[in-house]
Amino acid sequence: MRLGVFGGSFDPPHLGHLVVAEEARQALGLDRVLFVPAPRPPHKAGAVLTPALERLAMVRAAVAGRPGFEACGLEVDRPGPSYTVDTLDALRTLHPGAELFCLVGSDTAVQLDTWHEPERLFSAAAFVALLRPGWPAARIETWLRAQPAGRRPRLEVVEVPGLDISSSDLRQRVAEGRSIRYLVPDPVRDLIAQRGLYGAGGGRADAPCAGTAPTAAELQAAVRGQLSAARAAHSERVAETAAALAARHGLDAGQARVAGLLHDYFREVPAADIVAMARSCGAVPADTPDDALVPAVLHGPVAARVLPPRWPGVPGNVWRAIDRHTTGDPAMTPFDCCLFVGDLVEPAHRWLGVEELRRLAEADLWAATLEAMNRGLRHLLEGGRPIDARTVVARNAVLGRAGARRPPAVAVDPRVGPA
Repeated sequence: MRLGVFGGSFDPPHLGHLVVAEEARQALGLDRVLFVPAPRPPHKAGAVLTPALERLAMVRAAVAGRPGFEACGLEVDRPGPSYTVDTLDALRTLHPGAELFCLVGSDTAVQLDTWHEPERLFSAAAFVALLRPGWPAARIETWLRAQPAGRRPRLEVVEVPGLDISSSDLRQRVAEGRSIRYLVPDPVRDLIAQRGLYGAGGGRADAPCAGTAPTAAELQAAVRGQLSAARAAHSERVAETAAALAARHGLDAGQARVAGLLHDYFREVPAADIVAMARSCGAVPADTPDDALVPAVLHGPVAARVLPPRWPGVPGNVWRAIDRHTTGDPAMTPFDCCLFVGDLVEPAHRWLGVEELRRLAEADLWAATLEAMNRGLRHLLEGGRPIDARTVVARNAVLGRAGARRPPAVAVDPRVGPA
């Protein structure tokens, strides 16, 4: 695997960052580019920065849904100064055998010998100078030749477009109430407005339209544009099934319908890309190795984190139900159960035992959820497929809620179990 490592303050991240990272990704054949916000960059000692967690959230918003890009919170999670050499060591542990390429600006490239522990730094990764138009490439060559043989980095040069976007200018524009539309990704712009960063306030040019609920037609069109016809039709059937269960059990049918429509929004994203998206948006801990993840269950948590800025009027309980519909959760609510079970019993499903589960769902949501989890676990075990550990924890919690009510045992045909 070839990993790009793109560190910086990202205060805020903007389109210029994405453009140069994409140029490097394509030029070098990188599998992923990790965007690594630095909480306290040593070269910016004394500078006033937006809190690191806010900048990490903006980076996650900037790269979410962009294949090949991933947010990395390693430095934010580590106390003390942010030394690149320590980050590279940590990444080599997380991704053994990966080739690391550290992306730096052309002006920074000629100062690498002043960085912390340069000998160890240069042995940990290759460096990539992002050469802007008008910057003399000969200066990099001159600097490189002047370095002692034992302290000379592996350095490549990638020419990048010259987008004149400055983070400091963006902060000033926000503080003055001027628009930053088309300068930063829309989710970043929305996040800045929602959290009041850089002096942003209500009524500003970039304030999102919070509280406006999307129409069913808008959501349906978005789902049909995102998914294959078969998967979109499944989502529409789940929406109606979840809504019917919600109405049956005294819950909000309209919200359950929205959850059903959006629950599989990222279901058809390839495995490698959904893992990258999950890391970018914080759906999985930053230090979780790839081989510990189950890509098939990540589309729910990813949708619950990536989509809210697009539809800020959708209430939080809908996103929580979407988050939990693939693995369950110890804190599941009856509303969550409507989607969890509805996904399995929608009308087109014909697997052995589905009618029994439909009847159980009409009578007792908790018992139906427990039975659905039991069936799912048996199906995965019999098929030799991986099980996300969260499902086991969630199942045990639901078992306690179901109490003494035990659903009838139903034979499972491993060829046609729940999908």
